[in-house]
Amino acid sequence: MGHQRGRRVDEPEKIEAVELAIEAQSSGCPLKTSCVDLGIDFKTFCRWRESPIDKRHGPLTRPKNKLSDEEKDEKC
Repeated sequence: MGHQRGRRVDEPEKIEAVELAIEAQSSGCPLKTSCVDLGIDFKTFCRWRESPIDKRHGPLTRPKNKLSDEEKDEKC
């Protein structure tokens, strides 16, 4: 699961990662070790365990350098 920072992870993937970490813990593996093996930070695991729902709402403003529809059409 170790991907670049800030990448959105779908809820099913989060739930699966939490289940795998908990399963590893029940087999005797420390939670932090299983998180390292899954490629996620322990604090991320704790957030996902509380709620796998992504609470980000995206950017609030439009980027200043975004191409207009006409500029996109000219480019193609």
